Amino acid sequence: MYGRMKHNSNREGYLNYPISIHKKRIIAQLRLQPDRINILNLYINRHKITFNPTNYCSICNVKDNDDVFHVFCKCIIYQPLRLAYPIFRNHNVPNRRFFHKFFRRYDCQAIHEICAFIRHAMYLRSFCLNE
Repeated sequence: MYGRMKHNSNREGYLNYPISIHKKRIIAQLRLQPDRINILNLYINRHKITFNPTNYCSICNVKDNDDVFHVFCKCIIYQPLRLAYPIFRNHNVPNRRFFHKFFRRYDCQAIHEICAFIRHAMYLRSFCLNE
């Protein structure tokens, strides 16, 4: 639990970037995503998306957990979408244990790409699941 606590009390660099508050919220939610807690609620454009890692992904047939790591790294349905963003071609996350490090890239371009990907991926998810 204490492994991810900050060692200093300075605010995170991305909070000072000239980006919209919506993108800052998305990044904050993703950075705080629980890998040890069962359910994550992600709020994007006033829509609540719930990930329940105790269930399998209902979009693909890979039989992998329904979580943010699966969306960002493993789900074959999102693969064409991932290829559209350079951040995914240049950054490989080997497993769930190191996934939180993916969100430590604090440059404006990376934040824009992460937010655009998650927004498009959640639209696709909502369409597939008829939400």
